[in-house]
Amino acid sequence: MLNCQSSQSTRVRVDPAGRVTLPAELRHKLGIEPGQELILAEDKQGIRLQTFEQAVRAAQEAFAPYRIPGQSVVEELIRERREEAKREYGE
Repeated sequence: MLNCQSSQSTRVRVDPAGRVTLPAELRHKLGIEPGQELILAEDKQGIRLQTFEQAVRAAQEAFAPYRIPGQSVVEELIRERREEAKREYGE
């Protein structure tokens, strides 16, 4: 494997059925089990393959700068939906 900016790269081959085999070392390092679903995304840099946990962590990191300490976005959303329901149903 090649080290490239603190990440590891390896060359893999696509088989006739379109499958790619992930190297065992990488599967073990990331805790990827047989049958586990992964998230495949295409962006301007190419193809990215992530575990669900990695995708959640990336989303949390992306939204972290917008988080207001002591304020729950979930509670705010629930409050807004309750107010909307009161307006809509007159309760």
